Amino acid sequence: MFGADVQQREPAVDGLQRVPQRPARTGVRVLHHARGRGRGHRGPGDPGDDEAQRGQRGREPTEPLEMVGQDVLVLLVPALPLLGAVLIGTLRKRLSAGLAGGLATTFLAGAFACSVALFLSEHTELGGRTLRLFDWIHVEGMMIPFAFRIDALSLTMMLLVTGVGTLIHLYSIGYMHADGRASTFFAQLNLFCFAMLLLVMGSNLLITFIGWEGVGLCS
Repeated sequence: MFGADVQQREPAVDGLQRVPQRPARTGVRVLHHARGRGRGHRGPGDPGDDEAQRGQRGREPTEPLEMVGQDVLVLLVPALPLLGAVLIGTLRKRLSAGLAGGLATTFLAGAFACSVALFLSEHTELGGRTLRLFDWIHVEGMMIPFAFRIDALSLTMMLLVTGVGTLIHLYSIGYMHADGRASTFFAQLNLFCFAMLLLVMGSNLLITFIGWEGVGLCS
């Protein structure tokens, strides 16, 4: 009886032993692992991750370099006519009317080129930015920096001042060619444009006021 029972149970036992040998669960695991990764996801060893990381590392230093270049352009816009005013004013007795006018026009045309470059590269839709050069007035409870505001309005005014100013300089070369004080005139005209740029680029009322008074002084 005992032997017969064992023989009758053997097929059932053999059937139970053959269940783990089926490859169905192994296949399910593979399919489940593939679904977990998704169509848009990469595994940790995929070569696409290395390419993305190299691309990010290549882009990281680009933005600071672009910002430094834009800051230099912002400084050059008022600095070029100021440099022209100082140079022509210092050498006014040695410069002819045509040479003084050519130098003054070149300096202001350079400022216009910088303004165009800024207008094309600045992201003014984000609200603009402030370029802070140094802390100018610092007393208890108040600090006034020397800074320039770069936004859509200031860029537009910079284009007008430098663009129209360059045309006025060109016209003045022929208008002042016979004047004995043409060099002084062009030095003051460059200084006038510098004051106008301070007026439209100043980030606070004090710089705007200085530009306003400079325009009146040069006029």
